[in-house]
Amino acid sequence: MTDRKRRVTRHRHMGEGGFTLIELLVVIAILSVLATIVVLNVTGVKSKGNTAACVTDVATVQTAVDEYVNAQASGGLGVFSSTGTSPSAITGG
Repeated sequence: MTDRKRRVTRHRHMGEGGFTLIELLVVIAILSVLATIVVLNVTGVKSKGNTAACVTDVATVQTAVDEYVNAQASGGLGVFSSTGTSPSAITGG
């Protein structure tokens, strides 16, 4: 054998040739499973955020409705005059 062939043969026997196809496939499969888990968790977090935003919006609308009802019960919104033609804040009366 030539010197070059001996070196190549020695490296193969020493296990320094790199990863096998099976090892690479196992790593790719594990990474795929981890990526799937991350994507599903991110989607769940986004959905929970949207739900929280909707709950806040509903609470804001409920507060506005309550204020409107209270204003109507006390004789109006206090912005318009008794004739309803001009805002009292602008006309001063």
